Amino acid sequence: MANLGLDIGGTSVKAAIVGASGAVIGSGRSAEYARPAIEALISAVAAAIPPCAEPFTAVGLCVPGLLDASKSRVEYSANLPALQQMPLREIVRRAIGTKAASSSLSVVVHSDAAAAAFGYWYSRRPQGRLLALSLGTGVGAAVIDDGELLRVTGESSGHIGQLDVSLDADAPLAPDGGRGGLEGYIGAPALRRALGDDFATRLGSLDDRAAPIRALARAIRLCHAIFRPHEVALLGYVGMSLLPAAAALRAAVDRELTKVARPDWRLSFADSPHLAAEGVARLASRA
Repeated sequence: MANLGLDIGGTSVKAAIVGASGAVIGSGRSAEYARPAIEALISAVAAAIPPCAEPFTAVGLCVPGLLDASKSRVEYSANLPALQQMPLREIVRRAIGTKAASSSLSVVVHSDAAAAAFGYWYSRRPQGRLLALSLGTGVGAAVIDDGELLRVTGESSGHIGQLDVSLDADAPLAPDGGRGGLEGYIGAPALRRALGDDFATRLGSLDDRAAPIRALARAIRLCHAIFRPHEVALLGYVGMSLLPAAAALRAAVDRELTKVARPDWRLSFADSPHLAAEGVARLASRA
């Protein structure tokens, strides 16, 4: 038997299959999309699932947006509004078809940020408190203490992508409607407007004077005062693309950083785009 992890993101769906031994036995990704209709989104979920000889006993699902109290529907998703149109279990049922072990398939829902953070923690087992920032179409964050999620608001460690990090009076409007929000500087749509379609290849050459670096550094500085992490990990394809700019980002964060911050904190980067899918598959097995 195997568990399936599905990471429905703002531009593609990623999937990972975790076998009974706990090892990842398959992964896949859909073609990219932009604000798809619900039928196109279901097709993308199905396309991301790799072949597997074993039926699925549980599905872990992570989605961007605000969940209702039952965690069965998305109430609001700024970057993927189609998710608001159908119960999440129905999306999964239609996408996987006959690949489920039974009609009573367990579907466990987590935020994409929490799933990616858990996937990163599981693969590296960092010492101390981990702050994981998932940078992609949007910005999410989670704080992990020895494998356990810190809950600040509901099932979230806080809406860090919505932090006001305004750099000047003409701060951009973020997708959630907040002026100066971090997503308005470092989210993929904002980066595409500022740097062009090849922004992922250009991120690594930015220095600490560039607005995306300054805004992200300001957000990390705020998080040092709030969470006091031992390690800050940048996840997602935007986060991974920032690796060549690590020195500039670290310098911008450390410049007159509050003494409350841990002086030996670590800055790290993901090396896989499937961490959220892997993480949510493992969380499904826990459930």
